[in-house]
Amino acid sequence: MAYLNNVPSKRFLTLNIVLLLLVAAFGVFNYTNILQNSSLDYDEPEKPLSIMYGPEGSLYTDLKPNYSQVTDEGEQGQIEAYKIDTNEIGARDTPISEKNWHDNYSIVAIGDSFTFGWGVNKSERYTEVAEQKMEVQGLETEFMNLGIPGTGIKDHYLTFEEKALDLNPSMVLIGIRYENIRSQSESERFRQKAEERIPETEENREEKVLEERRELKQQYLVETSPEDSPLAEYMKKIDEIGEKEDIEVVYFRIEDTGDREHEDFFYNWARENSLNVIEAPKDINSLNTDLTIGDRIINGQSVDGHYNEQGHYKLGDKLSEKLPEYIEE
Repeated sequence: MAYLNNVPSKRFLTLNIVLLLLVAAFGVFNYTNILQNSSLDYDEPEKPLSIMYGPEGSLYTDLKPNYSQVTDEGEQGQIEAYKIDTNEIGARDTPISEKNWHDNYSIVAIGDSFTFGWGVNKSERYTEVAEQKMEVQGLETEFMNLGIPGTGIKDHYLTFEEKALDLNPSMVLIGIRYENIRSQSESERFRQKAEERIPETEENREEKVLEERRELKQQYLVETSPEDSPLAEYMKKIDEIGEKEDIEVVYFRIEDTGDREHEDFFYNWARENSLNVIEAPKDINSLNTDLTIGDRIINGQSVDGHYNEQGHYKLGDKLSEKLPEYIEE
């Protein structure tokens, strides 16, 4: 019976179980509080993508509503600290109640991380720049920025249908790059395929994987034209919604890669299908380090090609010049 001396008492076991339950309950409460607390602000920087989540419904990804964080991490740590706040509908924008949404000409901007303003403050984005410049011109507009990092044209269509329509805007502006024919999931597929092709024992493997990813992406873009890609299908759906709901739809090309063969092909196709397209300012692209948050080029790719405040200012200036042509008085 000596072994009985090593058996914990029932009282001791009960106490341990209670303590474990309390710890678990605190963990759940703390996690829920992080997700839902609208007044939350962080002293320490966080990764930008912690603001994103996969909501219920058909949207692939979205931003957490009523969320606040400070972040300074980019693809290679190139982004200086900046703040991200979302409003009640999960948009990186001010609350609807603080906007003159129904008094001014209302514009919902949809796009990927470039429209979201990755690496810059909210006030520095091209949507805010355009709004301020048009106000100087005597044109009262109000933007709601629904940009979501990592999204493609299918996601833009879903954002239009499931979020923008609820706002009953006068216009939907879609910031688009030719690469938006692929989504973040397809980009991840390129990365996985590249890693599979380059053995782990290969010398300078990381650089070779990056080069392989670049070649896979280029091959995909070359082989995929608007006619046989999701681009055509979802642009048509977006156009149909605009006509049905009497919402002006305008596409804003936010990158000029210098790839005239494919960009002209896209532009001509868009014009043939009667799409409203505003061209990007000349020479604004992810490899122009004067206009991007990344200050280096490695293996032909920018460390981080998202636009800095100068890049967004250039976009906003072009948008404020051309957008009034599509605004009905």
